[in-house]
Amino acid sequence: MAAPFLTLSNLYLNVPFEEKDKAKSRGARWDNKNKLWYAPTGLDPLEFRAWWAFLNPVYKDRETLKKKGAIWTPEIKKWLVPAGKDFDYFTKWWPKDLQQYIFDDRFVCQGHRTQGGQSDVFQAYDIRAKEGGYYAVKVFNKAIGSNPESEAAFLKELNALTDLEGHPNILNVETWGMHERSGRKFMITPWIDNTFMDFLGDEKGVLLKIFRQHYPEETEEFIEEVVTEVLKSNEDVDEDEWLDEYQLIFGPILEGLVYAFEHGFSHRDLKPANVFIELQLPEDDEDDEDEEGVLVPFIGDYGASKNWNKDVQKGVTLAALYTEPWTPSPQNQNENYFQTTWDVFSWGVMAIAYLTQEIPETYEDTKRLLDTKFKEKVGENLHTYLSRTVSLVPDERPSDVKQLHKDITKLNKDRMKALGIE
Repeated sequence: MAAPFLTLSNLYLNVPFEEKDKAKSRGARWDNKNKLWYAPTGLDPLEFRAWWAFLNPVYKDRETLKKKGAIWTPEIKKWLVPAGKDFDYFTKWWPKDLQQYIFDDRFVCQGHRTQGGQSDVFQAYDIRAKEGGYYAVKVFNKAIGSNPESEAAFLKELNALTDLEGHPNILNVETWGMHERSGRKFMITPWIDNTFMDFLGDEKGVLLKIFRQHYPEETEEFIEEVVTEVLKSNEDVDEDEWLDEYQLIFGPILEGLVYAFEHGFSHRDLKPANVFIELQLPEDDEDDEDEEGVLVPFIGDYGASKNWNKDVQKGVTLAALYTEPWTPSPQNQNENYFQTTWDVFSWGVMAIAYLTQEIPETYEDTKRLLDTKFKEKVGENLHTYLSRTVSLVPDERPSDVKQLHKDITKLNKDRMKALGIE
């Protein structure tokens, strides 16, 4: 993964002796004259995040820096933030190489997490907040106006997420703007570690990860015991798997898609990596001791979306969005006339994958899962309807997500009645 920002000059580091080999393996060099390690020009500063320690030599703020605990280092004419002090408390005086990782004067990046065709995503936190979680800083990969595709992706995603703000299953935008130090557009949303894809095939592993994040003070033995009990209780519940998973995951995703469609938006690139899933725990309340946490899906990544009311750029074809098997095939020339069915198709494939706990890689895989494991779990009626939903013939699909929701709601009511479920 290429680094989005690089050191522009030698970046001095405060490396403990016992960590020198680790720093050296990442490209750090030893300055024998000043007895300090440094990251030379052209490296990723985040690779050395643990050893950031030196500030710009700002004479007018020297008394303030002294009071905050910084120490003047005459050999290199820089202020040192000693071990034990929070370097992020001194962002105002960070060197230019590091100021690249500050957004909106509040959000400080901790790591570079993912890189796509249009953007880089960093994990960050708000230095102004007394408490709170992490945020995702999505930085689009070209300066404003220099790349039409990047420009369009930014505007599409921004317009969608701001217009759809407030829905419980659509990712909210914390803030957005132009990054002064790089000239790149950015938007900031809550950080959610897990995606829909993480829940396919390794449910226990994902639950262990989530519980470790929420209960860092607990022992590994305790967390393993809790997760095992959760999985066992799920197996023991004498309910219908389709109805349970629809209420928990499929339904909220579909409701988010319907809300977006009613406000003029089709996602057009719905896939497991674009749906985030968060464990929301109940607030501490003595009256609700037995209340359990719940998994909540959030739809994100609207960079390929279409705003039917005021689209900013025309001419984006399915071929540019194509991700087999989650989106329809661009080989069918008629697909562009059925764009309102693309989210229908994607939702159907995701539902099949989740219920069968198998990741399809091709359209043939989806058909195989649909006609075997999925059919065995849900029966004839849902199988017949989902066959239409994921059809490669676009006019066989439900016309849009509103029609899909209406049809699935009726099928679920009929299923509950047949099973005697209230």
